[in-house]
Amino acid sequence: MEYRLEKIHIDGQADRFATIVERLNEYAALGWRVVSIDLRAHPSFTAEDLPVLLERRKG
Repeated sequence: MEYRLEKIHIDGQADRFATIVERLNEYAALGWRVVSIDLRAHPSFTAEDLPVLLERRKG
């Protein structure tokens, strides 16, 4: 397995949920699977960046 840490930038987005889902689908299309996303630290979604941990099989 290989891992990757990304940030989803959501500042100023009208529909934050749609932005998050769109970015996660972009990662999925590249073979990445979400292991963790830090929503607990940002329950109001006022933070600009949400950390996301991704994994996929090497090769």
